[in-house]
Amino acid sequence: MKCFNLKVHTNGLGATALAGTLGISILSLTAIQPVMAQSLYLSGGGGGGGSLTGLGGNGAGALITSTKPDTPNYGGSGNGTTGGKGGLGGSDSISGKNNLTPEETESLGVTMPSPTKGSNDQDNNGKGGLGGTITATLSKDITVESIILEAGNGGEPGHAQDNTTGALGIGGDGGDVILNGDDRKITINDTISLTSGRAGGSGEQKSHGGNVRFRTDKIIVGADKEAKINLERNDGQLLFRTGEFDATKGDATINLTNTEAAGNNNNYGVKLGNLKIGMGRKVTISGNGEYDISSLTIGNKVEGPSTEDEDDSAVIQPAKFWINKDLILDSNQKIQIQKIRPQTIQLLN
Repeated sequence: MKCFNLKVHTNGLGATALAGTLGISILSLTAIQPVMAQSLYLSGGGGGGGSLTGLGGNGAGALITSTKPDTPNYGGSGNGTTGGKGGLGGSDSISGKNNLTPEETESLGVTMPSPTKGSNDQDNNGKGGLGGTITATLSKDITVESIILEAGNGGEPGHAQDNTTGALGIGGDGGDVILNGDDRKITINDTISLTSGRAGGSGEQKSHGGNVRFRTDKIIVGADKEAKINLERNDGQLLFRTGEFDATKGDATINLTNTEAAGNNNNYGVKLGNLKIGMGRKVTISGNGEYDISSLTIGNKVEGPSTEDEDDSAVIQPAKFWINKDLILDSNQKIQIQKIRPQTIQLLN
């Protein structure tokens, strides 16, 4: 990965001194109208289990609801005692479900076709059915407590037993989960969590986990809150892309597990866009995953020029930032900026 690594070696550095090197810019915040805080949960269906009998299990249906179920369900097992169990599902039957009430749908601004059901047995050689997929689109700016996206796991294969004959069953693939909010602003008061699907089996008996993808224009940390962003890539691909991550009003912890940097790829990887940290706020990035940002801004909002015809960028106030207070990186993390230009790293006062 070709990235620029920014390492700050000082615990206290005046913004005036930094301005001469990195440039000054104005942080402009656009208020959005909040709606009733809710949560959004989307799950891809788990793949059905494989079987040695030639009859694999059904895949589970996809699910969308406002509350994550306490006990996720699974795709069906293959027929017979040798059938493997299906992966993580999103409903209690083969059919996909939309459990959002009309009021929740309106408040969350969610539009989508009906969630797909898990398919029946794919063929007669013991492979399990596919898990159902789900694609949803946000039609307006929203304020929510949490957004949780979980792709379906692949079904488990059938296992050979003594004195057993028949095709060696392979589990079905898990279903995908996609949430599109390309032109939307999302204020998050608690958690955003993405988990791609896990594989069932291995080698020639491997079924694939589903993919999870989330795109939005801007993520705003709710005032005086700490947002928790958990991104975990397993066998399935993971895409998390936002044009701007605004932590000027609250703290944020971003935990990355096995993620890839997005770069210019629109199908997988993590890109935080323009990362903005307010003075007195803290962003912690941890985990073993990779990511990209487009620019880094640390500072306070500047309302406007102090004198007529004075450029906004000339307005600065005494300020400091600390790399161990405002932006915390664990031992595995570095700031990585694609296509670095002098004006893309900004400190505001």
